[in-house]
Amino acid sequence: MMFKKSFASYLSLTTLVVTMVLSTTLVSDTSSADATTATTTNAANANATTITGNATAAATAAATAAATSSSGTTTTDLTRSQLLSAILGYDTSLIIQNAAVQPPGDPPPSADPSQPPPAYTTIPTIETDIEATVSSQALAEDIFYLYGVSLIEPSELANVPLKTAYLSKHFSAYCTPLSTDETNAYVCNNAATSTLQHADIKPVSLLGPTRYDTPGGLAALEYIRSTIDPWAANNIQSIMSDSSDSGNQTKIANALSRQSKLNAPVYSMLSSYARRLPSTANPTNKTFMETLEYETSQRYPSVTWHQNIATAPPEALLKDIAAMMALSLWIQKEQFKQNERLELLMSMNIVNGIISQDAYAASQSQGAAAASSAQTTSTQQQNQTSDSSSGG
Repeated sequence: MMFKKSFASYLSLTTLVVTMVLSTTLVSDTSSADATTATTTNAANANATTITGNATAAATAAATAAATSSSGTTTTDLTRSQLLSAILGYDTSLIIQNAAVQPPGDPPPSADPSQPPPAYTTIPTIETDIEATVSSQALAEDIFYLYGVSLIEPSELANVPLKTAYLSKHFSAYCTPLSTDETNAYVCNNAATSTLQHADIKPVSLLGPTRYDTPGGLAALEYIRSTIDPWAANNIQSIMSDSSDSGNQTKIANALSRQSKLNAPVYSMLSSYARRLPSTANPTNKTFMETLEYETSQRYPSVTWHQNIATAPPEALLKDIAAMMALSLWIQKEQFKQNERLELLMSMNIVNGIISQDAYAASQSQGAAAASSAQTTSTQQQNQTSDSSSGG
């Protein structure tokens, strides 16, 4: 009987000592792979050091109590609360220490406050800037197309006809002297080495950069203008100023309807334009496309990332996975908004098809009515001629 009691006490003591050593060893291993840097790591993380110390103290106290019981002085064994306290202290310290583990895809932390934050921290600002840019630019385009007021032209061309202004801009900034068609018709003042040759008619001007510089941003707007309606051929400026025309209301309604259709592709193009603009409030902020480029290119195409994930601890890999999933959700939201614009453009195609059918049916009806009227007139003339001949 005495042997069983002594063996049980010995087993309890052994378990406690192993628990204490294991706890201390695991925490040390988690803090650093090199035992010589353990002190530095703990100094940099006071919370983890304190909690780990408390856990070790609890385990040590329990082990001491159990050791005393083996000598017959006391019969106190490790209590449930002491065991839970030790485990909780170890787990908490482990969480705190692992919270500082850097994911393989994150840039190294910088103590320099002047350095820009990681790209993903600017996402809320980027979204605000996109919405503001699309809204303000769309309004500017509406004014331009409806009333013939150009916010893109330089001031020296503000008082000339829109067609003249558009051609003047093209042949001064966007023409190419390599094109004999252009040089035969007009004088091209652009240099053969200019990167802006035909930038007002190339989609790469709008979709190519991840961030516009000043000339590139203007070229992107000029591309939108060239694509949609170069000189607002059907703007309602003259209609609005002519109140003597009895059909003025019909013309204005038609012009507004036409503009609503033009604004659908304008909105989509301006969305692409806005995703390549930096924040107006903070020029160091990343654009949407720069953020997307950074978050995607820093991982799979990166040799360093592949090397890091081979040696990174599980905690860092989980953080990297969480960051990528969060970015994926953000991109899915942007794709949802993009799909809405695609649905709008598809709907506009259907509407335009119906309008074309209605116009064709109306023209057919008018043609048939005109033919019937002409036939009736011809028959009447023939009858009159016949009656005149008979009377003579």
